Amino acid sequence: MRNRGAGVKWKIVRVQCALLYTTSGGERRIRVHTMAVPVVSDLGEMYKAADGPACASLLARLAVEKTLTSRLEDSRQAVVSRVLAVLKEYKALYATQHRMPNKLVLPEGLKLVPLYALAVMKVRLLTVKASSLECLASVYC
Repeated sequence: MRNRGAGVKWKIVRVQCALLYTTSGGERRIRVHTMAVPVVSDLGEMYKAADGPACASLLARLAVEKTLTSRLEDSRQAVVSRVLAVLKEYKALYATQHRMPNKLVLPEGLKLVPLYALAVMKVRLLTVKASSLECLASVYC
């Protein structure tokens, strides 16, 4: 999809994907997933509609995936850097508008995301030795 600069025409965009697979019994099946995604013209609207627990869940899943290919410290640092990127972006958008340059200003949905990120970093998977890493990763992934 390309944005041709003409502005937003639709309020919702629907995305559909199909997967063709064969069952263990040899039967061919098609699985279709359809998703309706809201479209916003202002980045602030996206931040206001963000779901904090869903963001934390995504952070946890990305951290677990990163532990499979790199060091634990790298995955923990990735969680921190992603949260900081969100905070910096929102502050750049709205700190001058709220006239609070030194305060943490977040929409209601994202106020607990830093706390969730700390909880993700304390999950046993991100604090154990490499010997039990593969066993725990099979549980979380």
